Amino acid sequence: MKLNKMFAAMLSSVLVGATLVGCGSSDSSKLNVLSTKTVELGDPVYLAAAEFLSDNSQDINVADITVESDLKTDDFQYTYNQMNDSVTSRGKEYLALGTYEVTLKYKDQSYPVRLVVKDTTMPEFISPAAVVTVPMGNEDYDFSKVYRTRDKDKVTISINGDYDLTTEGKYPVTVVATDASGNTNSLEITIKVVGKNQQISASDQFDNEVPSDPDSETDSSTNDDPLINDNANQNQGTTTTPNACTISNAPVGTSVYYSFSDLYTAGTNWNSQNPNNYFFYLEGQDDCGNKVYFLTTGTSSETTPPIITDPNNSTNQPQTDDQQVVNPQ
Repeated sequence: MKLNKMFAAMLSSVLVGATLVGCGSSDSSKLNVLSTKTVELGDPVYLAAAEFLSDNSQDINVADITVESDLKTDDFQYTYNQMNDSVTSRGKEYLALGTYEVTLKYKDQSYPVRLVVKDTTMPEFISPAAVVTVPMGNEDYDFSKVYRTRDKDKVTISINGDYDLTTEGKYPVTVVATDASGNTNSLEITIKVVGKNQQISASDQFDNEVPSDPDSETDSSTNDDPLINDNANQNQGTTTTPNACTISNAPVGTSVYYSFSDLYTAGTNWNSQNPNNYFFYLEGQDDCGNKVYFLTTGTSSETTPPIITDPNNSTNQPQTDDQQVVNPQ
């Protein structure tokens, strides 16, 4: 009787061991996959099976694994490259932000994986000017035209700090760039608000500034070439851009622009040639009543200061190195 009980116990142990071995054998046919795979926005995304395996040390031939996803079949939204299993959003060089469904199939079993594209990188300033010059009264000034950024997603520019674009002066503020995922970057700058006929030196702005017209929400699409004052009584050059309206009241020696941004670009180019260069502007009208801007350039080392004639005032005003000329009201 005792012998029978011992034999039964041994048999039971053998069966349990066999069962355990059998379980181990069946586990080798299953995949250990990631529940979620995260990729940084802008990084390449591959749909190869090995990209989604959490442990590829098992004796599994990845060629036997099938990867299914709309990322491979939806040609309207995505571009799939069969050569290297890469995928991008259609019309882009990377896969857009979002969560995508991927399914691995192996030996009649399905393994779902979430593919998440996230943006954790802050915007990069590509035009980090320390000073930005803004014409007084331009309350809708678009700082994003000056403080441009590089990012894979849409970026908004905001200004933190107190400043008044209707009052001349210098205002220390912080420029903040925020992308659609909430990543931010900041830059300490100074806003310099200037009035017409106020000297703007090379230290007041930088080469990449593209200010908007103070009287328009968008830049004018006029030709970049200036209209040189062609007053018959002054014999100051010829008009380089055809214009139906004459400008009989232009100050002597000035260049004429119909867009403030064009004028400012010309002044900036002049300043970039010499650190002692400067420019300033006056506002006026042509003989048809259209608003124009008069640009005067100079160099602070000049022995004789330039004479500026306000088209709205007959008084000539000398410009000196230590004095800023303000148009009399």
